[in-house]
Amino acid sequence: MKWKWPERSKGAAAAKRAAAEPANDTAGEKSLLVGKVDVLFGLQWVSTDGEHVKAELRTARNAGYSSYVANDDSSVLGLSRSRREKKDRRQKRIAAALLLADGFSSGGSEIFAIRFDDGYGVVALRDAQPVPGFDAVGDLGSMQALVDSFMQMPHLSQVRRCGCDELLGIAE
Repeated sequence: MKWKWPERSKGAAAAKRAAAEPANDTAGEKSLLVGKVDVLFGLQWVSTDGEHVKAELRTARNAGYSSYVANDDSSVLGLSRSRREKKDRRQKRIAAALLLADGFSSGGSEIFAIRFDDGYGVVALRDAQPVPGFDAVGDLGSMQALVDSFMQMPHLSQVRRCGCDELLGIAE
């Protein structure tokens, strides 16, 4: 689970991308420092067929995403617009969704919620893979709406709920 597209500070291509990107458009992303690891919530997840990954990445790069992370078989890509300061680039960076999938998932449909000092984060997994559209950060109301939306989707079995009781009701 390595981050790709390292920051580039020189060149006409970098200047062109910077001019095309909205200023500070990372409102949907939040990092949580856990020890010396930067855990990132709110990535834009895209499902791929494994064959057209390069085309998906080209489209994402042109849309202003600055980095991405992929699961082991590249069937899901997590796209990020956040840029790190040069001094922070040595710090390990992990996508919360992949961390939860690798370390805490039991398979099936799952939803995880966390409370930050200034808001909430929600991550949904299906068969230990991030569900596009369900890795987000925001206020209580917007995250509750996201949880409700996920719970109303058809699931093959009961949804496992873990984390913040304010959002999930009964949780493990």
